[in-house]
Amino acid sequence: MMSKVKRTPLTNEQFKVIATSLDWRFRDIPRKDWEILGLQRLQHTFAVMGSASITNPRVLNDIEAVAGMDVLVSEAHPMVHKGEPSGNAYHWVVQKTDHPQFPYILHGPFPCQTLVPHWFMDDDITVYWSNQQT
Repeated sequence: MMSKVKRTPLTNEQFKVIATSLDWRFRDIPRKDWEILGLQRLQHTFAVMGSASITNPRVLNDIEAVAGMDVLVSEAHPMVHKGEPSGNAYHWVVQKTDHPQFPYILHGPFPCQTLVPHWFMDDDITVYWSNQQT
């Protein structure tokens, strides 16, 4: 079940966790940083892939975004009768603000605009690592 989209203020330090790349190339966000971002379903999350560009914002999920991340989750109880596989992808986007203490807002989760389909198969996720800069 998809929860409502949340808006979470972020500090510069929290933003740096997502913005490990400034060229819109996906990077693996280390597990130690996931809780800092306030993500849901951490016990079922197996990867968080982030990308960003302060100088080249994109409209993602109808938000002018300077960063985004895909949270890849293993669905413990997939709805097999609806054809749901065991993988779920959720998109989160970051918007720049003028607030001095919280210059960014994290929006999400969204079930669309992830690099893979919201319901994905195991083989689908290789695209994240092939999209990384070497």
